[in-house]
Amino acid sequence: MKKEIDRRIRLSVIAILILLFGIFAYDASTAYHLPTEVTHDVTAFTYAHSGTSHYNVCLKPNSLYETTTIGENKTYFRKITERIDTVFEYEFTCDHDAGITGEYDVTACVASADDWEKCFTLVPKTTFNSSGTSAAFTESLQIDPAHYEEVLSDINDELGVRTQDSTLTIKYNIHTIARTDAGDVDESLTPSLVIPLNKNVFSIKNNADGKTGSIKTKKTIFKQNVVDRRRFSTAAAILTLILLIAFGFRTSDPKIVLSETEKEILSARKRYGDWIADAVNVPLESEQVAISLRSLDDLVKIAEELGKPIIQKTDAYYIFDGSIRYEYHLVVDEHGMETETDDLVG
Repeated sequence: MKKEIDRRIRLSVIAILILLFGIFAYDASTAYHLPTEVTHDVTAFTYAHSGTSHYNVCLKPNSLYETTTIGENKTYFRKITERIDTVFEYEFTCDHDAGITGEYDVTACVASADDWEKCFTLVPKTTFNSSGTSAAFTESLQIDPAHYEEVLSDINDELGVRTQDSTLTIKYNIHTIARTDAGDVDESLTPSLVIPLNKNVFSIKNNADGKTGSIKTKKTIFKQNVVDRRRFSTAAAILTLILLIAFGFRTSDPKIVLSETEKEILSARKRYGDWIADAVNVPLESEQVAISLRSLDDLVKIAEELGKPIIQKTDAYYIFDGSIRYEYHLVVDEHGMETETDDLVG
């Protein structure tokens, strides 16, 4: 059985439930369009490696310098230069344990500007390895500029050329591999020392080399808050919909209970609606002759004969014809039966 509730209250509750359902349904739809897993690039392994040369220029006996060697980044005089002592240092470091292996060789290349180049092996292929977070090696060499100037002169004589800008380049060719759980690193470096040849005054160019890098992996992050939002919004939308349906079917607006008189008035309106006109106020003049009829049917017959409308005010019906007023008052007994009224003459 439906429970009757005031219409305004009932419609307000229904409107609120519809609004809540719309909000929860929209939120659920939005949540289901959001991913539950997000993938990010994560740095799993970082590394750095570098190689650089350190050197000293060893001097012949001379009256200018009181020392037998001159350090790096100076100006040197070829005539008093006996040799160049070099120490090369290489280091590979990383932030996680790795299996580090590598190899290197050292070459000396005599070049005559852009015309030709001749290379000699100073250190053959040499391997190095380490397990952990670092690997390193050092290589010491003694460079005799006079020897390479002789090589330059011999080749120029063979070719019949003379060049102004000739150099000796000491190259360190390094190849390193680091194997990790995140992947492998495969890197190469070629640091060098460039020494001018046949220059009375010269300086040495130290081309250090180094690199840094990383290995990135994909990391998937599960977003529990999205899952929780989906569950809550869906459950709330379903619950709200159930409440809306239940409230709609289990409640109703209050029924309008008509009295028997009101029912008869409505019935008369249906039967004789073409003849009846509603009036807000009906002025009754005492000079008029009032003729009270037994039934509404009789009043309708008179209206048809006279061609005049029936004026209704609540349960009273009137026809005005000059000084005569025809009237009928609807009276309903307790059993809902319409009773006839006696003729009244006013």
